[in-house]
Amino acid sequence: MVRFPHTGVSTIMFITSAESPPGYHVTRTVGMFVGVSARNRNVGTFLASVFRFFVGGEPKSYLNMLEETRAAALERLGEAAAQDGANAVFAVRFDSSDVGNGITEVVAYGTGVVVDSFNPFPENAVAQAGRQAQPPPPRHQQPKPAVPEAPAPPPSRFY
Repeated sequence: MVRFPHTGVSTIMFITSAESPPGYHVTRTVGMFVGVSARNRNVGTFLASVFRFFVGGEPKSYLNMLEETRAAALERLGEAAAQDGANAVFAVRFDSSDVGNGITEVVAYGTGVVVDSFNPFPENAVAQAGRQAQPPPPRHQQPKPAVPEAPAPPPSRFY
């Protein structure tokens, strides 16, 4: 159960990057939805990232800000889809850019759908996944390709 703070909507929302996850039966496509979030780096975050640039390593404060921004964009995507009646969002993608003056924008977008079955592991999907997941046999057990016979030498003109 997800409760979206901006709208107060409480719903079960399945959000995935898969375009058609196995076991989910889509009854209706609601449409494309977008969630946008933008954050401004403060002076401390900016100075820490500049210091890390010269010293090396990951600027953790900047990464934390990006993670929070991405989570907010995903939350807004779910809110928009839930308001229009979707209970799942498939094919979710992210895009980000620097808008300017230290402002980072993150966009989450995907297709809102209504699904009527939440069984991610149906029996036939597990059987198919099991067959696909088996590795090929080792090289020494694989059949060797047939070696064609060498062509006959051309007839000699000298007897």
